[in-house]
Amino acid sequence: MLSPEGSNRLTDPNYPRNEALKGAETMAETPPIPCVPRGLDKGGKALWRSVHAVFGFTGEPHLLAILEQACRTRDEIDRLEAAMERQPYTVLGSAKQVQVHPLVSEARFQRKALAELLSRIGLPDNGDPDDPHARHSAAGKKAARARWNRCY
Repeated sequence: MLSPEGSNRLTDPNYPRNEALKGAETMAETPPIPCVPRGLDKGGKALWRSVHAVFGFTGEPHLLAILEQACRTRDEIDRLEAAMERQPYTVLGSAKQVQVHPLVSEARFQRKALAELLSRIGLPDNGDPDDPHARHSAAGKKAARARWNRCY
């Protein structure tokens, strides 16, 4: 049915009853979030969804594999932190010396692994997907280090 102005009022997003159609153009442009990999816990699923909500990895399966490993590492960190809640921060070593609990150092190693995995994906440091300088900052830092550490 055409309105007196000549537009179809059933599909016209400016027609007062069709507010839901106003965002349809932008919804079609965003790629769907891939299914969450099996076996991920709450933290890993949240990381998967939050990264995919901002950054698209269409046609880059190698980045999806790295992101999946990062999500599994996030879950491992969560499990280590939950186990540490019930443990003392320090324990006695084999020679009765006080040392940091092994779970603390393992959590630190897992956090470092997570940071490395996320940097391999190439996420910008500032969280802005449209900032061209942020996406290349890690590569620029690496090139600068290689340039300055060169032996002449």
